[in-house]
Amino acid sequence: NSYGKNLIGSFYQPELVVSDIDVLKSLSSREVICGYAEILKSSLLDSFQKFKYLDKNFNSIINLKKPFMEHLQELNNRILVSAAFTVLIAFIVYIQYPFFVNLLLDPLINAGYDESNIFALTIYEGFQVKLQNTFWISIIITFPLTLLIIGYFIKPALDIGTITFLLYFVFFTLLFYLGIGSSLSIAHVGIEFLLSFNENEIILRSQNYFQFITRVSLLFGISFQLPLVILFLLNKGIIKVNSLTKKRPEMFILILIFSAVITPTGDPVSLFIFTFPMYFLIEIMIFIHKKSNRDF
Repeated sequence: NSYGKNLIGSFYQPELVVSDIDVLKSLSSREVICGYAEILKSSLLDSFQKFKYLDKNFNSIINLKKPFMEHLQELNNRILVSAAFTVLIAFIVYIQYPFFVNLLLDPLINAGYDESNIFALTIYEGFQVKLQNTFWISIIITFPLTLLIIGYFIKPALDIGTITFLLYFVFFTLLFYLGIGSSLSIAHVGIEFLLSFNENEIILRSQNYFQFITRVSLLFGISFQLPLVILFLLNKGIIKVNSLTKKRPEMFILILIFSAVITPTGDPVSLFIFTFPMYFLIEIMIFIHKKSNRDF
């Protein structure tokens, strides 16, 4: 009031203070500088070392940038959290190993074979294969969440909002597991095709078979991100939507070539099973881009 500041009313210390530094990015430059002035004033009352730090890093602070070592420490912490979560999932996978290994054996069974066609070459190969399968299955399960944890670190460089980032994550997760599921569902076709060249009794080394299945599944999951990458490039204006819609035949041929590189067998059935869903997903992403721009 006219007599001074903070002279009317009662003041109570809060029971809890919740801070989100991302909110600072919503402030204007004037408000950020005013906040910096308040911090600078407090540092003079508290510690000259803090004052020197604020003075030295003035530009970084008002531009809301972190020092390099703080960035490095944050990245290191995120990697450690991701690794710890992966280890936890690996422990669960190891305990429930029969369930997961049966999923990996389904393509072989659907191809007309069974476990009797798999053998171990060394005494310790069974244990080695179990550890390898546990590792790769854990990587596949935790891959989207790991990307989310580390992705928040690089989000400021992408210049996208939190809601948009989370939507990208949801799409990524759906496409990733769709790719994994597609791989396991069509792998028997590739196995039949490859084994059809053998004239003798089929005996597969367990290490080779499980490496083939897990790595191809992971490859499919990553490859299914192509539509999402295209959506991101469209939203950023790097690719124009007209360049895709006016050249759909050429786009289909490119997807066909990409599918031929990705699919392990190269047989026509696997090739088109991969190509048509991929093309359909890209069309969905084009539609989403058009719809979001129209609404905006």
